[in-house]
Amino acid sequence: MHQCLSGRRECAQLRRPGLQGKYAEGLEIHRQRNPFVLACGRVCPAFCEQRCRRGELDQPIGIRQIKRFMADQELKTPWTPPQLEPKKGRKVAIIGSGPAGLTAALRLAQWGYDVVVHEALPVAGGMMVMGIPEFRLPKDILNAEIENIKRAGVEIALNSKLGRDFSLDDLFHRDGCAAVILAMGPEQPIVAHPRRGPAGRLGRHGVPARGRLGQNTRPERETGGGGGRREYRH
Repeated sequence: MHQCLSGRRECAQLRRPGLQGKYAEGLEIHRQRNPFVLACGRVCPAFCEQRCRRGELDQPIGIRQIKRFMADQELKTPWTPPQLEPKKGRKVAIIGSGPAGLTAALRLAQWGYDVVVHEALPVAGGMMVMGIPEFRLPKDILNAEIENIKRAGVEIALNSKLGRDFSLDDLFHRDGCAAVILAMGPEQPIVAHPRRGPAGRLGRHGVPARGRLGQNTRPERETGGGGGRREYRH
């Protein structure tokens, strides 16, 4: 039964390479639609397992755990996204570094575009970092997936907010962008409970949203390609 939130019917495709030890092959299948395999292996609700036909015989295929196991094997040798098309010499800006923005950034970088992601917060990841408790999705795991995307050549500009630090006209005329993708999330956190904690308004799952932010509030830019360079604007 087709229940996957990412729109895939990939269970059989993933199970075979996973059992045969062909982890890179299995992960490549997952990343064709969703590059966040480390995160999905930890936080996916696995609706497909609830409707798995194998459960009519014995028990459903634990596809989420298979994904997590394969992805964890890769932590020792991080994934570098392949370049699928030659460089085009054209620049694209993306507003928002949540799953949608980062996935768009990765695909465009693989297709040869120069990509800069602008994130209003001091951390990248969107609701993956702001809405999921760290005991479910540790920061080092999420950061590993973001580093994978940066290795494709994607730049992430933190504390860089549309309307405050730049305008759409700036992106087109000053920065020379050929296109801009708007992938902003909700401005206000989702409130799971009416009470307010000392760290501010509660985010989803009752996690204090402000408490998950880093201390650095200066605009900075992180450059991909393995250099780890950061530029601070004054």
